[in-house]
Amino acid sequence: MAGLAIFIFACLAGFFPFSIRFRSKIFIQTMIVIVLFIVSSINYSNQCKFREMYMDDLHDSMSIVCEGDIYKIENSDHGVRMYLNDCAVKLKDGKASLCNNIMIYSDQGAYSVKNRLKVYGKVKLFKEAANEGEFDLKKFYQSQKIDFAISAAEIKEYNTDDFLDEVCRKLYAFRDKFKASIYDITDERTAGVLNSMIVGDKSLLDTEIKELYQNSGISHILAISGLHVSMIGMTLYKLLRKRGTSFLAGMAVTTIILFSYSFMTGNSVSTQRAVYMCICFMLAAVIGRKTDMLTSLAFTAIIILMGNPFLLYYSGFVFSFAAIVSIAIVVPAFSPEKNDEHDVKEANIKNHKNKICNKLLSTLWSTAGIQVAMLPIVAFYFYEIPLYSLFINLIVLPLVPFVFAFSILAGVTGLISIFGGKVIVFPAKIIIDLYEIVCEAVEKIPYNQLIVGKPNA
Repeated sequence: MAGLAIFIFACLAGFFPFSIRFRSKIFIQTMIVIVLFIVSSINYSNQCKFREMYMDDLHDSMSIVCEGDIYKIENSDHGVRMYLNDCAVKLKDGKASLCNNIMIYSDQGAYSVKNRLKVYGKVKLFKEAANEGEFDLKKFYQSQKIDFAISAAEIKEYNTDDFLDEVCRKLYAFRDKFKASIYDITDERTAGVLNSMIVGDKSLLDTEIKELYQNSGISHILAISGLHVSMIGMTLYKLLRKRGTSFLAGMAVTTIILFSYSFMTGNSVSTQRAVYMCICFMLAAVIGRKTDMLTSLAFTAIIILMGNPFLLYYSGFVFSFAAIVSIAIVVPAFSPEKNDEHDVKEANIKNHKNKICNKLLSTLWSTAGIQVAMLPIVAFYFYEIPLYSLFINLIVLPLVPFVFAFSILAGVTGLISIFGGKVIVFPAKIIIDLYEIVCEAVEKIPYNQLIVGKPNA
């Protein structure tokens, strides 16, 4: 809510500079930045104090009772992992406290999102990295506002009758049916990749495929793509506008669809970023203003970080926002000059082949710009660089929209007809198989992984 309030304040601040002088605009905008910085600093400090308030009393294997609402469920071979928010904990000595999100490990029962749980169990604290370069489990989960886990001995579930909670349960039920449909219409290996890309479920993703994609520098396609969320939002919004829907009604319908999809896929950072940037675009159209990519990105960062300032330490947040910054700043620097583009367009009218070549060249420049801009960040987090990832991404990225489109259509069709779903998913399966062939071929080339160590911050 704090992030939303700041967002509304920043939007309203954009109205009154219309009729004032340039110097006054600069002053007001500077004051807004200062206010945002102060509010953000206070929010971060308060969040840290809130965490310390209960974490100092916790230790491994202590008995505890907690309550919270389920916002995400993950199934695995070892049982069920549930994630709770709006939590409260009661320690063995009777001391009670509100707390951040909690992860629950359980091997019993089926549960529904937005239901409230009362859990009896033992605390499992996350381990810090023992060596430099080792994955820091504690830091990762803290960036998600999850401070500890509970190994459940007993769970009591309470159903809530709230209308929005019921809507969320139905959305999650549809997600589970969609996942099952994907597994029914294709092989398990391909289904794991498609479900990871479409609904954000990595629980059954093949470990070999995951490592293969990581080593080749294309693991980003296994996450919910912010680009494709934007494509869904913008396509729907423009379609509604062409059908005569008003700006405000089009924005309302598109926003509901985007938030529903974001919830179904686990509200990842990249998805949230794409949703809020789409809203910025639509809001600008509603009030008759032009949108700017970097301004929209800044607004989005404010909303997300006010809700969870610890995401600053999460690599997914850094990669997601850095990619958009590189698209806005670095990619134009890699692209041909405007005059050259104009000349090429003139030639393209006369020659269709030149048009195709120009499109391929544009894709090459864009991909090269993003990859080059992201290399220092990749090296900082992973201490190595997939040397040929630029060339692999030139093959992979143009085909991802087709995988996305065919997978969604096939999954929905599979709910009605498994045979129909198998036919439609076939092109997506061929592309996934092609990805695997390309990555395996590149892995055999010398110096595929260039170990550079962690750059100095």
